[in-house]
Amino acid sequence: MRYGNSVGKIAALLALGTVLMGVLTACPGGVVVGGIGIEVDARNTQRCDDGIKAVLEIEDGALYETGYPSDLSPDIYGIGDHWIWVKPGKAFLYQWQTTRAFDNNAANETFRVKAYCMRTQGEPGSSEREFNAGDFVIKAGVVSVLITARDTGSDPGYTVSSPGVEINAE
Repeated sequence: MRYGNSVGKIAALLALGTVLMGVLTACPGGVVVGGIGIEVDARNTQRCDDGIKAVLEIEDGALYETGYPSDLSPDIYGIGDHWIWVKPGKAFLYQWQTTRAFDNNAANETFRVKAYCMRTQGEPGSSEREFNAGDFVIKAGVVSVLITARDTGSDPGYTVSSPGVEINAE
């Protein structure tokens, strides 16, 4: 039940994020931060034989720059300020923290996620979806959302070039 392990990891990360938000809220003068998490699941795909890459397109200044060191995980090729590339047969979840200025204006903001089905013998296929950040504002007044990108074996309606990857908000 490999998918069950992924769900457990997601639950643990979301719980950690909730605790972090609670701690920051409890601190006098503390600033609550939100987050946009992207789980890239390249475990059950033959079409994407070089993994899946996801890119978060968001207004400049909407995210804290994290500088995640890619060599900490054997499951990824790399992580940048707005992207993650997961190796075939692996899954990885990463959360970018949103800035207070973005969270305060979330009702008027959007972000886009692009996912690429990377292939060793061909051009990558791509899908992209746009989300309204205001749909993901939680009680603390910040954006909190988990986006998943995975190959379902068929191209979703928002595929730009085949083979496309499914992108969903959870």
